[in-house]
Amino acid sequence: MASSSDSEDDSFMAVDQEETVLEGTMEQDEAPHPILEVEEIRHNRSMSELPEEVLEYILSFLSPYQEHKTAALVCKQWYRLIKGVAHQCYHGFIKAVQEGNIQWESRTYPYPGTPITQRFSHSACYYDANQSMYVFGGCTQSSCNAAFNDLWRLDLNSKEWIRPLASGKREDARLCLLTR
Repeated sequence: MASSSDSEDDSFMAVDQEETVLEGTMEQDEAPHPILEVEEIRHNRSMSELPEEVLEYILSFLSPYQEHKTAALVCKQWYRLIKGVAHQCYHGFIKAVQEGNIQWESRTYPYPGTPITQRFSHSACYYDANQSMYVFGGCTQSSCNAAFNDLWRLDLNSKEWIRPLASGKREDARLCLLTR
């Protein structure tokens, strides 16, 4: 079994090297046949043999939108591990929001559609039925005295921003004032 040295990264996992067997026919004088076939011994290994910490680390790279749900269907162990990974993702996000470590970064994505303008003080929600995030309203730094009244949908599968047409009766503005 191969071993890792102290200088290597802790995330490196030592793995047995594949063994090979040379197989061939022998002539009468015990001389090897000129053409030898190399055959690998196949090991029947599965992910269930991995330590749970390693499997959980691997599962943490899955997208929390659809891939978590799919992986959770594999077996009870994966379901339990995915619940833990999702819990860690959620609390990591909450902690980042509370500490102010989340910020908008403008990036150029090679996806179709018009990207949404940077904004704050908006409303956003996730809709599971169509794997989309909806963003409504908000303000930009350049227009802090004006508020947007627009609706955007981000398709999380295609990474495309779509501006759906909202229709129906518009509600009047409301104000909530709490006094002591």
